[in-house]
Amino acid sequence: MDSAALSVGAVSSSFFCNSRNPKFSYVSSNPKPASPPNIRCVHSENPHLNSWYPLKPISRTAFSCSAVASHHPNTSGSGNLTSSATSARAKLQLLIQEFQSLTEPLDRVKRLLHYAELLRPLGDPLKSNDSRVPGCTAQVWLHVELDGVNKLRFLADSDSEITKGFCACLVWVLDGATPEEVLAVKTEDLAALSVVGLNRKAGGYSSSRANTWHNVLMSMQKKTKALVAEREGRPRGEPFPSLIVSAEGIQAKGSYAEAQARFLLPDEVKIRELVNFLEQKKIGVVAHFYMDPEVQGVLTAAQKLWPHIHISDSLVMADSAVKMAKAGCKFITVLGVDFMSENVRAILDQAGFSEVGVYRMSDERIGCSLADAAASPAYMDYLAAAAASVSSPSLHVVYINTSLETKAYTHEVVPTITCTSSNVVQTILQAFSEIPDLNVWYGPDTYMGANIMELFRQMTAMSDEEIAEIHPKHNRNSIKSLIPCLHYFQDGTCIVHHLFGHEVVGKINEMYCDAFLTAHFEVPGEMFSLAMEAKRRGMGVVGSTQNILDFIKERLQEALDRNVDDHLQFVLGTESGMVTSIVAAVRKLLASVKSQDGAKVSVEIVFPVSSESITTTPSSSSGDTGDFLKLPVIPGVASGEGCSLHGGCASCPYMKMNSLGSLLKVCRSLPHDKENLSAYEAGRFSLQTPNGNLIADVGCEPILHMRHFQATKRLPEKLIQQILRTNSWSFLVVNSASASNSEFLLTFVFVGNLNFGPMVYPNGIVNAQGKQPLVSFGVIADVQYADIPDGRSFIGVPRYYRHSQLVLQRAVQKWNEQKLKFVINFGDTVDGFCPKDQSLTAIEKIVNEFSTFNGPVYHMIGNHCLYNLPREKLLPLLNIPSIDGRAYYDFSPIPEFRFVVLDGYDISAIGWPKDHPNALKALNVLGEKNPNTNKNSPDGLIGIERRFLMFNGAVGKEQMEWLDHVLQDATKLNQKVVICCHIPLDPQVSSDESLLWNYDEVMDVIHQYNCVKVCLAGHNHRDGYSVDSYGVHHRVLKAALECPPGTNAFGYVDLFPDRLLLTGTDRLESQEMVFSC
Repeated sequence: MDSAALSVGAVSSSFFCNSRNPKFSYVSSNPKPASPPNIRCVHSENPHLNSWYPLKPISRTAFSCSAVASHHPNTSGSGNLTSSATSARAKLQLLIQEFQSLTEPLDRVKRLLHYAELLRPLGDPLKSNDSRVPGCTAQVWLHVELDGVNKLRFLADSDSEITKGFCACLVWVLDGATPEEVLAVKTEDLAALSVVGLNRKAGGYSSSRANTWHNVLMSMQKKTKALVAEREGRPRGEPFPSLIVSAEGIQAKGSYAEAQARFLLPDEVKIRELVNFLEQKKIGVVAHFYMDPEVQGVLTAAQKLWPHIHISDSLVMADSAVKMAKAGCKFITVLGVDFMSENVRAILDQAGFSEVGVYRMSDERIGCSLADAAASPAYMDYLAAAAASVSSPSLHVVYINTSLETKAYTHEVVPTITCTSSNVVQTILQAFSEIPDLNVWYGPDTYMGANIMELFRQMTAMSDEEIAEIHPKHNRNSIKSLIPCLHYFQDGTCIVHHLFGHEVVGKINEMYCDAFLTAHFEVPGEMFSLAMEAKRRGMGVVGSTQNILDFIKERLQEALDRNVDDHLQFVLGTESGMVTSIVAAVRKLLASVKSQDGAKVSVEIVFPVSSESITTTPSSSSGDTGDFLKLPVIPGVASGEGCSLHGGCASCPYMKMNSLGSLLKVCRSLPHDKENLSAYEAGRFSLQTPNGNLIADVGCEPILHMRHFQATKRLPEKLIQQILRTNSWSFLVVNSASASNSEFLLTFVFVGNLNFGPMVYPNGIVNAQGKQPLVSFGVIADVQYADIPDGRSFIGVPRYYRHSQLVLQRAVQKWNEQKLKFVINFGDTVDGFCPKDQSLTAIEKIVNEFSTFNGPVYHMIGNHCLYNLPREKLLPLLNIPSIDGRAYYDFSPIPEFRFVVLDGYDISAIGWPKDHPNALKALNVLGEKNPNTNKNSPDGLIGIERRFLMFNGAVGKEQMEWLDHVLQDATKLNQKVVICCHIPLDPQVSSDESLLWNYDEVMDVIHQYNCVKVCLAGHNHRDGYSVDSYGVHHRVLKAALECPPGTNAFGYVDLFPDRLLLTGTDRLESQEMVFSC
């Protein structure tokens, strides 16, 4: 629990909290209300849980609407949502004026509830799945007709009163409008109709409430287009091919989808044959998401029988290969393009596994259009401008999908850091924040460069607060100033993303505007803008392949949690090869639904295939071609033909050179027939750069720079020094014009010199000196799961009670992939708002999630745990060793370190029986220190005295003596100690309200010994870091509970003899803690 959970006064929009016990005082905007106007939490599963209902009926005569004249046609005269305005635009402006006059969110909600009463109910026959509006938190139904005078007639309804109010407003504006008027309304026109977040920040209307306006509008417009096309006799065009996945199975719509689906259930004989080879010969497989369906289907099934198969983005492939080598694999097969096998070879060598063989899947070159663009003379000419600049320093940000040779050559021209589609924006923003007058040169992906530039231009229209949420060191002025200093290469494209052109975008706008839209950052500008608009209304994601996969899983989990029939439609704006991973993830989630009579939820994956982008089967083919070639079309390209420049086949021909036959051939030939595989082997870079350094050494350095940035969220000091020295460089490029696309001849004359010596990056996987951590372990704090709708803390911080389980699932999956030794859970496993009849089930559910980790999990208790179960029931569930209900213990995973887990609620008013001595002591402390009747209120307390709240606690005398003994013992054994406690132990790392009551006494004991190096904690929900006067590091971990869908807060720790490196995921900040002597 964080300090935010205090008993406070009025908080705007608190009625959205979905609290089971929403006790807070209300301050009306009316100076003298007759009585406090309370409002029911309209999304509560049981409205009677809110005893403060109902809202007093609004007087129809006293309710002044700024739009009054003629009756709205769909209210049947039952109310006063009326207007003299005739055009939809005029009505919308009046509605906006009306809402802008209501400055308090509560007043707006009251108005919406009134309008909900005026909306004509939609008959049950019209409430079908076909009339459902996608993307809304509540269920919304929409019926549209085009009347005889070419005017649109809308009917809408919802199971949520507030959402029904939204619908009433939109129906009032658009009912009776012409198609042109309906289609002219933009989602941004609805920004002023926000309900939540009014006074937080400009434009702060992004929420599920705002998304309701947008998604209903999009459905209105989609149905309008269809009706107009039908009336005019125009065919709407064929839908894109798609795969529909449900609990009953997989349905393919269209020949392209049939070809994809054919291999989703692979041949068991082929699976067994492959696994036998892999097991017998100790072969690991690293494959990119973009393999063809046959390969992906077999590999996905084989993963269950052989653990050393990994399918991922290109970034993770080399890391996975290192882990496989550590596990004893003698060979690594790489299914991807050539630069991926090059990276695997180089990283394995640097990690000390030079004896492990690396094999490609073809005896021909497996190219990549992006990698080729970065190896062209034009790209080196582009960087020549950067290196020639002496007025300001330069940084080259290069996309990870380039060859090691390119990274090495460019790094010696301009200091270079690699990036991925998921971290490129943060990399660039961080570089500008750390280095004054910097110029950033991005490449080679032209579309991504243009999209980054467009994103920064959009940011100039945001408020400083919104920009700070993206990057805390930037504001509108800094974003404006960096735009002229950002450059991107103008001639580099991925042939797959290039194909998402105007034909595809036009069809998505026409037929799929209300679907979920997924896209890579590298798509053309039209597709990028479309996906970003969908993202803003909660209906899309723009990011990496893994981001897309996570987005689909999270939307599906939300639909399953709602437990109503639903059909989710996703447009796959990236390479079609990743459909195998999507289908596998969807089927796993659908299979997890235990109820036989539960809702029917299906997922449709839409392939945006242009009319010219498929290869027809030759009619004259003879012989036994097999069933596959009997299909009328085949996904992908044949001999480089068949792709339209206006719409995509979304299938990479280079990736399709990685066949199952090639994989089996390599496996059969190893280890005794290597001679026949010489063309398949990934070679080592023995060549040198123009500066005389090995390509493998220099080419790895930009990757290691990125690793450091990912771990610490800062540029490495070495890279900064390289950048600042660029002003003294000069060079000459010769013979570039005569170079081929795949090779270039360069001569450099340098003034000054880059230092490419060995680098030390403690990342737990690999670094240039081969330095490995002593042990690595996972960390997560404040999961606070509950099977209740999302809510807010008492000061308005959003809380995602069900999503936190997904965060934990992703954490365990990641920890298992990293093969960490153990995991520490920093308490508050379930939330205090969890219904008490569900407490045991909820805790067991989360403990079961932890149990899927392949190693021990060490738990500690938090206040929310104790709200749910008493100690005697809780501690056995958490497997906490206990005597007389106490929950402190220590363990030593390696001889060099000892971990001490403290019980911060040893002295506490919660968790113990009311007459227990420890509970009585706690009540005495609170009685002396906190004069408030509500002991969770800090009112009147000053500074660190505000820590004396009931949701905190203290370490008792016996535990203090035990701690002293443990630290003595650790000192004798020359062990370093990490202290773990749910409640923070240092005022500088936490809010005053979240401190241990007797933190000072505990730290007095700790400071007597030099062995304690780090204190880790949760409870405060925000990242926090400090170093006290004795050199002890204190770190608080961000709460998993407060991660919005699609985000995470967990991490892992690499422990070295002289430091601890915390690598955070997403919202959890990374931290390097170097121990004092």
